Amino acid sequence: MRSRAPSPRAAAAPTGPASRVPSMGLSLGRGLRRAFRWSRERRPLPQWSRERLVAPMLAGLRASGRGLVRHRRALGPVTLRVAWWSALLLLVVGGQPVLGLDPLPEPEVVLAPFAAGLTLCAALQLGSSRRHLRFAALALGALHSTAITLVWTAFYG
Repeated sequence: MRSRAPSPRAAAAPTGPASRVPSMGLSLGRGLRRAFRWSRERRPLPQWSRERLVAPMLAGLRASGRGLVRHRRALGPVTLRVAWWSALLLLVVGGQPVLGLDPLPEPEVVLAPFAAGLTLCAALQLGSSRRHLRFAALALGALHSTAITLVWTAFYG
């Protein structure tokens, strides 16, 4: 009799001490419940505020936590692409004053979008498993570092 290979879901599930680590949503819910109990002991909330304000907020947090857990496989690639497009947008926004389209502000203000974009590109380079996305992050990071070098030498050169 042939043994069946474990399902991909079972293979991806953590085992050992990592499997006992609570998820972020569960930890957040527990923390909010503790904070709510602590604040209720200090000053009791009226019944109407618990029913109208706190209960819907906790229900929304639980629902968002379930949604994040349910769609965590799709959220990773979407997050990486949003980070890449954000780095590209930072390059465009930061490059406008450098190219003379906007007035030139202080050097720290000019360097900030390029540094943030370079940080995003580094995170993409380390976090992506797709080769084309890593190459695009490398190219975009090279543009960001070139812009940082140009602005730095123009101001402090």
